[in-house]
Amino acid sequence: MERLLQYVFDGLSLGSIYALLALGLVVVFRGTGHLNFAQGEMAMICTFFTWQFHAWGLPLVVSVLLGMVAGFVLGAGVEVSLIRRVAKKSEAGVFVVSIAMFLGFNSLAGMIWGNLPPEEMPSLFPDEPDDFVKIFGAVWRYEYIGIMIVALLLMGLL
Repeated sequence: MERLLQYVFDGLSLGSIYALLALGLVVVFRGTGHLNFAQGEMAMICTFFTWQFHAWGLPLVVSVLLGMVAGFVLGAGVEVSLIRRVAKKSEAGVFVVSIAMFLGFNSLAGMIWGNLPPEEMPSLFPDEPDDFVKIFGAVWRYEYIGIMIVALLLMGLL
């Protein structure tokens, strides 16, 4: 029974992360009508922005909010300056532009933050080795429970 529950908890935890990724893809596609292949890289850049804000001494919650604002500005800027202009001329061009953005953002992040010392950014959820709940012998980390709650809240709001 313990192994079954552990597999269920692990599946719910990983499934919540995949659900958030899929939710982001669907929201962007439904809003623009285009698949953005650079969406993951844009999220990575915003995560680095959040890390940088926190490294500059801002509280984690403020850093996350500023990272979200940076993500909004980046996404809106890319949509207005690149995607809309290219979409008027060619549907296939949007595909090429999003792949180019994928490669560009990936390289840009490597150039800016590539040689940073390995510092850990604190988590919004408890993530110490002993931060978990044990249910019938199966372990479920608070961090993954928090991610699942966020995924459910976002799905419910949308």
